[in-house]
Amino acid sequence: MKRVGLVVALMFATMTASAANAEEGANSLVAGAKSLSFRLPGGGNRYADGAAGIWYMLNEDMNLGINVGLGIDHTDAGASNTAWDILLAPALKYYMAKGVVNPYFLGQVNLRFHDDGGVNNDPELGVAGGIGAEWFPVRNFSIGGEAGLGIDIVRQAPGKPVKLGTFQSALVANIYWE
Repeated sequence: MKRVGLVVALMFATMTASAANAEEGANSLVAGAKSLSFRLPGGGNRYADGAAGIWYMLNEDMNLGINVGLGIDHTDAGASNTAWDILLAPALKYYMAKGVVNPYFLGQVNLRFHDDGGVNNDPELGVAGGIGAEWFPVRNFSIGGEAGLGIDIVRQAPGKPVKLGTFQSALVANIYWE
């Protein structure tokens, strides 16, 4: 809950301080731009409790990145057994339009390493695709959201090696520099 409050406060301060400065095309989506992203999932993320990534604009329309997520949880009341998840997720965004609000298509590969206290802790592999949008209240900072579908290609569930499902929506904050 503290994270949500912090994000809301940051969004409000950013919108209030800079709404007048936001003009059409005032964003950092240019070839060679780099960014750090911070993701807060909407809940139910079996891969990680959140993720951070580094991105590089290949050209005016394509952004290539790698997200890393970490999840840690105590699996029993005594807290003697800890479950963990590490997500490595290379991703690509294709922007459909440019301006203050920038819609995009997203493709991502999910490689999951985990120890959930069970005997089968082999890596898992999945792919995901969806849509999202970024809003630039100022040139070097954006807030966005995304949602889509995912397919777990290799997963550790007896008798169910493939699974199709939605990946949860996420709130994403990006800091850009050139």
